[in-house]
Amino acid sequence: MTTTEHYSAETANTSLLHYAARTPEYARTLRERRSLLWNFVHRDLLGRFKGSLFGVFWVLIQPIFLFVVYFAIFGILFAPRLEEGPDKLFALYMFSGILIFTAIQEATNASLTSIVNNANLVKKVKFPCELMPLVPAIVAAAVLVVGCLVLVVAGLLIGGLVFDARLLYFPVLIVAFVGMTGGMGLLLAGANVFVRDIAHLYRIFTSAWFFLSPIFWRLDQVESKFSEIGMGWLSYALMLNPAFPIVMAQRQVFGIGDSLPPAEYAADFPWSLTTNVLVSLAWAVFFLVVGYGFFKSRRHKFADLV
Repeated sequence: MTTTEHYSAETANTSLLHYAARTPEYARTLRERRSLLWNFVHRDLLGRFKGSLFGVFWVLIQPIFLFVVYFAIFGILFAPRLEEGPDKLFALYMFSGILIFTAIQEATNASLTSIVNNANLVKKVKFPCELMPLVPAIVAAAVLVVGCLVLVVAGLLIGGLVFDARLLYFPVLIVAFVGMTGGMGLLLAGANVFVRDIAHLYRIFTSAWFFLSPIFWRLDQVESKFSEIGMGWLSYALMLNPAFPIVMAQRQVFGIGDSLPPAEYAADFPWSLTTNVLVSLAWAVFFLVVGYGFFKSRRHKFADLV
């Protein structure tokens, strides 16, 4: 039986902790409204390519083009030089990181405006608007899976990937991705209703976040540079980045970096795959609890502000 909530500025409990403790109810809402959720996901996925010549094939074309560009620039022209020639695996290393960080960025940016852009639905008291920030997270996860297929094909063509039992972690990573971006989306979407500058500030933040994440750099190289100036501890601070474990775990799932000497691998991948996956899930739970708690505690004011 589907349950609905009626919101009133006078009677609603506005405690973040009150709703954070009730986060498991979010799973029940998603289960009860799964048909509605998937309708929104389907609409969002098709809507972004509506009117285009290639339609949904752009989901495949975009990562292919992205890989070709990064392979040409960072895999051949500006890749680290080894005795046997360019280190083409550097392109795979970068591409894998860019894939998942871009997905995080797209999911959270779209979630951020999901409430203010659907004012007509939000003003309907019975509508479960907590579904809206999760839609971009699911869509981005689907696009990420397609991008990873391109990564696999590229790895088969140029070598550098290892396929073994670690692939079983991939679905768990997707769950962690949806949980983390969905939770962040709830927090950002709720905050954006009250302060519209959040959208602009978040774009600036994600630009810095990109370079603070292990996309273009390897942890052992960064640690060496920081140590030279007596600030080696900063390399450990970078590991507190919520994107760090999920980016590194994706590389480990596909065996990117397995060809490194053991000492270099240990320096670049300080955490095991299992640890990275568990930390990613922990971040997902954290953002879901905080995001859901904040979103629901402010839900009763949305209709008046959007």
